[in-house]
Amino acid sequence: MAKYFILLIAVLPVALSGQDIYLGGKAGLNYAGISGENGITYDKVLKYHAGATAEFSFSETLSVQPEILFFTAGAKSGNSEIDLSYLSIPLLIKYYAVEELFSIDIGGQFSYLMDYKVILDGEHVENNLSYESNEIALVFGATVKTYHKVFFQTRYLLGISEIDTAGKNRNGIFQISVGYQFK
Repeated sequence: MAKYFILLIAVLPVALSGQDIYLGGKAGLNYAGISGENGITYDKVLKYHAGATAEFSFSETLSVQPEILFFTAGAKSGNSEIDLSYLSIPLLIKYYAVEELFSIDIGGQFSYLMDYKVILDGEHVENNLSYESNEIALVFGATVKTYHKVFFQTRYLLGISEIDTAGKNRNGIFQISVGYQFK
């Protein structure tokens, strides 16, 4: 795995030379939920995300957008709540259906679990659940850009790896974002 990462770092600058590069930042809301095979019904919760973006344009209709985000996720069940905090690296391929205004985005996301809490009746409690330190998700969405370098995104993150070892649970997160790009 490490040799593929080193190869990517060696090839990426050559592949991106001469391309338009846009840097920016974004923030938004997550409508997060957990689904699994443990028989517990979870309610979705409102969380947040924020971070930096970069977009590398290869043509008028195709670009790649890596990001680095801090985001929160989780769910509620009765009087308990699971609160998860991640450092995430999404990598999206963007197809512009309307030149430089509207794109369809698809890709993947690798997330590292920075912290988790289980809250019962408003109090943080110790638990014996084992949460996975890494998560992988598929990402589907769309972006609308304005002429003033402001953009709006919506996407869905479909967890394909389990977030815990006990319940075989996965994240499912709907995100809306607003951001700003500069060259």
